[in-house]
Amino acid sequence: MMKTDLTSRVKLRLDTQSDVTRFVSTAVACPKEMILNIIDDQGMCINARSLLGVLYAQEFKHMWLVSNDSRIHEIFEEFTRN
Repeated sequence: MMKTDLTSRVKLRLDTQSDVTRFVSTAVACPKEMILNIIDDQGMCINARSLLGVLYAQEFKHMWLVSNDSRIHEIFEEFTRN
């Protein structure tokens, strides 16, 4: 059973338009019940399934993917920053 609170998060690195396109394609392919939002350190929140939103989020100084599902650590591994 999936949790409904946003307890999983990974720091993202989306440097190019190609990164953004691949990231959004990956997010769209995830189950709809999996919450996927991108937040910054100021509290701005963007839907990770929105191409326009994720392009905007590239301007964030720090970008975090938050979810109610811990599988984000594996699914989005190629987009994470240490």
